[in-house]
Amino acid sequence: MKNKSTITLIVSILMFIIVLFVFIFLIRIINNKNIHTSNVLSVLKTKMIEKENQDVIKDKITEIEKTQKEINNYFVDKGNIDLFVEGLENIGLSNGSYLSVESIDISEKDKNTINIKLFIGGDFEQVMKTLFSLENYPYSVVIDSIYLNKNNQVVNTTNQEKIYPWTAEVSLSVLSIN
Repeated sequence: MKNKSTITLIVSILMFIIVLFVFIFLIRIINNKNIHTSNVLSVLKTKMIEKENQDVIKDKITEIEKTQKEINNYFVDKGNIDLFVEGLENIGLSNGSYLSVESIDISEKDKNTINIKLFIGGDFEQVMKTLFSLENYPYSVVIDSIYLNKNNQVVNTTNQEKIYPWTAEVSLSVLSIN
C-alpha cells in the first residue's frame, strides 16, 4: 500500500507540475496577447489622431484659401488691370455719369501701388454718386485728390462733343499684387 501511495503522490506531483507549467505557459501567452493588443490599440489611436489632424489641416487649408481669395479681392492684379479699369468705367455708367481713365501709372516709389487719373462728367448728383462709389469700391483705393469744377465745358467723348455741367478730375492709388 505504501508503494501505491507513493506512486499516487509522484503522479500527483507530476500532474501538478505539468498543470503549473501549462498554467504559466497560458499566462505568458495571454500576457503577450495583451501586450500586442495594447500596442495595436496605441498605434490605432495614434493613426486616428493623425487622421483627425489631417482633417483639421484640410479644413484650415480650405479656410486659408478662402481668406486669401477674399484678401486678394482688395488688391488689383497687374495682369488683370483691364478688368479693374472696366469696373471703374461701369461705376460711371451705373451712376449715369461719364467716367474715363486718363492715365495709369505704376508708382516708382512703391511697386505695389498703381496711380490712376480719372475724368468724371455729368450733373452734380451723378458726379457725387460716382465719387461715393469710388470711395466704396471693394479694392484698397485711396483717393489722393479731387478737383470738382462747375462749368459748361465741352468734352470730346468718342468722337462726340458733350457739355457736362459738373466735372471732376480724380487721382487715386490702388494697391496691387505681383
